Amino acid sequence: MGGRGEKEVPRKLLAQIIYERMNEILTLVDKDLRKAKLEKVIGAGVVITGGASAVEGLVELAEKAFNMPVRRGVPKQSVGLGESLAMPAYSTGVGLLCYAAKDKRNTKRETGANKIVGSVGNAISRFWNFIKNYI
Repeated sequence: MGGRGEKEVPRKLLAQIIYERMNEILTLVDKDLRKAKLEKVIGAGVVITGGASAVEGLVELAEKAFNMPVRRGVPKQSVGLGESLAMPAYSTGVGLLCYAAKDKRNTKRETGANKIVGSVGNAISRFWNFIKNYI
């Protein structure tokens, strides 16, 4: 970074730094959920997605922070994806694509806003088809 040379860091120190930052982030999220009075709405538990959700021990750390069940979310195989996209790192993107495709089918009337959403949906559909054809 910034032209600095490489530096070796003990694995234990790196793990401690990652643990502290993740714990801090989860505690802040929990605080915001409670401030918005959403902890009762999500009583069934929390789903963590994204690449960082694959960090070993994160689910257990999140369960302590939220004091509720936590699981790692992965894209469903039923949407026609190959195994390469069925990982937590792609959950959010795949979920948004599925939501956009579903929302596009449910759009009934053409208002100005719907035309914009439709254009975005068309672009997402084309991207989705590209992804399915690529895999």
